Amino acid sequence: MKRLYKPYLVEQLVYIVIWLIVFLTPAVIAYLPLNTSIGQPLLFDWKILFHIWVYIFLPFFILFCLNNFWLAPCFFLKKKYVPYLILVFLFVGLFIWVDAAYIRKEVSNHFPARPEAMEVRHRPPKPHGPPFIPRHSPEIMIIPLISRFLVAILMISFNIAIKLIFKSLRDEEMIKELERCNL
Repeated sequence: MKRLYKPYLVEQLVYIVIWLIVFLTPAVIAYLPLNTSIGQPLLFDWKILFHIWVYIFLPFFILFCLNNFWLAPCFFLKKKYVPYLILVFLFVGLFIWVDAAYIRKEVSNHFPARPEAMEVRHRPPKPHGPPFIPRHSPEIMIIPLISRFLVAILMISFNIAIKLIFKSLRDEEMIKELERCNL
């Protein structure tokens, strides 16, 4: 029965490789333009890279770990689909809510509201152009949240797909092992 652990180890190795690629991609992308200029000193901004890792990838990684090690084994693989979907949407909603607070904080830190922008908001729009949209408007903030929601749902979907593939491999191996024992 030792062979039953082999697909589990391969599954974990697939996850490790995927997350290493995800975490190393910003570093490679940031390093490639630096390498193109000959004779220039290499300046690598670890602060920006750390910011990307902590504020962009870490929430997705936590959501992945939550799904991979708790939600999927305890609910999805035990065919408790309704509680699984409720919890997934609850955690993704919580993830988006925290992310919205962070985006709102980042927008207000980098682009403080101007009093003249708020005055322009209450004036009627000019007939020859679109109305001015202040930087704190919900229309601007909703686009990154929708994209992060879609990425979170796709990440969970791919995680479930990989889990189901390896579960079918384990089940197939178990059936072959039982057939050998019965013969």
